[in-house]
Amino acid sequence: MENSPPNSISFEIKHLSALIGRTFDNQILIETGKDSKSENSCNVTIMQSYMIGFIYNRKDHTISQKELEKEFVRRRSTITGILKLMEKNGYITRKYSKTDARVKIVTLTDKAILLHKEIVCKIDAFNKNLEKGLTKEEIDSFYSITSKIKKNLE
Repeated sequence: MENSPPNSISFEIKHLSALIGRTFDNQILIETGKDSKSENSCNVTIMQSYMIGFIYNRKDHTISQKELEKEFVRRRSTITGILKLMEKNGYITRKYSKTDARVKIVTLTDKAILLHKEIVCKIDAFNKNLEKGLTKEEIDSFYSITSKIKKNLE
């Protein structure tokens, strides 16, 4: 890209993120039924699918909204917007905690649990495709570098 800074880590990460998001949406979510005319349509984004997976691995498939904000490093307003859409599409329910009225508890619906199981297989294949042509050392190096970059930003 002509106006992009040469050898800019931030630009490369942003570009890679956009490519991954677009490819994920096109390859994974459309194949999973993202046809808005279908009764069983899958109107979920990559971020929503990651959230579903994260909540799925929690006890009783339940988590507080605050924990999602922390885990996904997003502002409350961003997480609220994502969760409202997920609730509208029938993937989660949100209720106030019985012990603390300030805390919203997010729970996966059966629809989300079924979707999660379908998407996990596709995500595994997607990640294997991302790693294609990379050695184990390169992959380990990638994780080491990204870990250091994240630490620098925190």
